Amino acid sequence: MALAPEDMRFALDDARRRHTAVVDQIAANDRQALGFLQLYVALAGGSLSGGAAIALSGANTFPKALGYGLFGFAVPLILGAMFCMASIWPSNISLPGRKPDFWIWANEVTAEKAYLAYLENLAIKEAQNTRLNIKLSRLMLIAKALGVAAPVVAIIAGAASFWFR
Repeated sequence: MALAPEDMRFALDDARRRHTAVVDQIAANDRQALGFLQLYVALAGGSLSGGAAIALSGANTFPKALGYGLFGFAVPLILGAMFCMASIWPSNISLPGRKPDFWIWANEVTAEKAYLAYLENLAIKEAQNTRLNIKLSRLMLIAKALGVAAPVVAIIAGAASFWFR
């Protein structure tokens, strides 16, 4: 039994809303990646500068272990920044809505055929966006984990340089 026109409108609207929500998730991921990228670059730059000033200085004002700890802190942040960049790299995303050529075609066929064609195409495009969203979310998870690991790596690098000098 075919859906009534009002039911088809509801189905169409429901599917479009889901598609738009996935696109919104991808956009939110991009904004989050840009925020982390800014933070990671600033922290890594400061850590590298401080580490170089301490480790490469002839003065013994600060322990060399501190300089190596700062280097250790910077490494995961640099890697995290690289994963942030990977997650905001241009991707093939399907935007909500259809181009005018679809609506010109839809004007020449029955409403049921147009609804069905719209939903079939939307299913493909929404699946494409969902795969992209999962990929980007995984990249951001790694970037976040590297940010959390940075202090741990710093402590290990500082301790290792102190104990194995």
